[in-house]
Amino acid sequence: MNYLTISGAIISVAAFAISVLAYLQSRKLPNENKIFEEKIRVYHDLIKIMNEAINEIFGCINEYIDDGKTNRLADELHDAIDDAIYSVEDAITNNSLVLPEEVLEKLNAFLELLDKPEYLEKYSTPKKFKQLDNEVERYFNEAIDVMRQDLAFDKLNRGLRRRISGSKVLEEMTAE
Repeated sequence: MNYLTISGAIISVAAFAISVLAYLQSRKLPNENKIFEEKIRVYHDLIKIMNEAINEIFGCINEYIDDGKTNRLADELHDAIDDAIYSVEDAITNNSLVLPEEVLEKLNAFLELLDKPEYLEKYSTPKKFKQLDNEVERYFNEAIDVMRQDLAFDKLNRGLRRRISGSKVLEEMTAE
């Protein structure tokens, strides 16, 4: 048998194997892109709902304080706080299919922090209010950090910067 024929056959088999691997990888790419896009949408929606819940809860506490800590509005404010908490809980449940375990853990910790009874009475002093504010901000930021890690945004941003470095777009962004 000729060495030229054997080496040609080996090269042909190697090229075929590389082609098959490239084909299999390219078949997964659209699904991966779709999942990535869905995660971005879900994370965006979750962050928005979490932020709205925080604003609602703090707004209710401030309104209770401004009202002189009377029970006149307490039931109405408690209902608004419960609605805000339920909206976060619903968003987490509705999107749990695409949420990785690490993200779910942080979101559930955030939810547990929000789901405290007697918000109005317990956090209506400036010191306690500031304590709650710091705690909520920490849990909120931890949840966002885990989402960013899941999407590997820092790595994507570095790649984007390398790709557009030297272009007018980057120069305009850094000039502002």
